[in-house]
Amino acid sequence: MKINKVYIENKLKTSFENHINLSYEINSNDENFSYVEIKIKSDQFDILPLIKSHQEVLNVFKDELESNKIHAITVKILK
Repeated sequence: MKINKVYIENKLKTSFENHINLSYEINSNDENFSYVEIKIKSDQFDILPLIKSHQEVLNVFKDELESNKIHAITVKILK
């Protein structure tokens, strides 16, 4: 499996399909998307503690992080 922007978008869409007003921006400084920045907004994140929101996003990519297909993810929860 190739990690790229489309792959990351699909995982976010699938994982948060029940979220209202979901929007996100995905960036990476390398073509392999081994270092990823995700800026994400959702009405559901507004009611959660910030750390819980971060954990939910990171858990989506747990397998990729554990297998080192993605080395690091920076998450910014937008309000």
